[in-house]
Amino acid sequence: MKKIIAMMYTLYILICLASCGPLNDSDKTLEIKEYGTIMTLAKAYEEEILSYDDLLQIAYDNNNGKEYNESLFPENFTPKNYIELGEEIKNKILLTLQSKEDGEYSIDSFYGSYGNAYIIKYKNKLDNILNVVSYETIAEVYFLYPTYPIMVFLEK
Repeated sequence: MKKIIAMMYTLYILICLASCGPLNDSDKTLEIKEYGTIMTLAKAYEEEILSYDDLLQIAYDNNNGKEYNESLFPENFTPKNYIELGEEIKNKILLTLQSKEDGEYSIDSFYGSYGNAYIIKYKNKLDNILNVVSYETIAEVYFLYPTYPIMVFLEK
């Protein structure tokens, strides 16, 4: 019975992945001068805000380990431990989001900070969007998004 459930779940994931494409990068950046900039993970990598090693760490955190990227991790890879996202930074991120468009935003996940770049997943509680599995590949590093994509808040 467990094998049948596991096979059905795997089939469901494969169907979802097949029906979704890569994320659209047309809206890569939201600029608010008072607080910072929110951009895609791909743009942060392209602009050299994040390094390849940073991408591996973020993928490790997002994908629950080395899954999907096993061959990319060095043997001596050690996952980082993060402190919680501070209230001041959290408020700056939420104010930046709310100043661009209406909504009730919340930060769903925090994947650490790299300099003045904070790696987050956020959602708008007013969105009536079904959770659709999507994916993104940046510099051969695979990111699976069962909910919302990872974004970068670059503090000014």
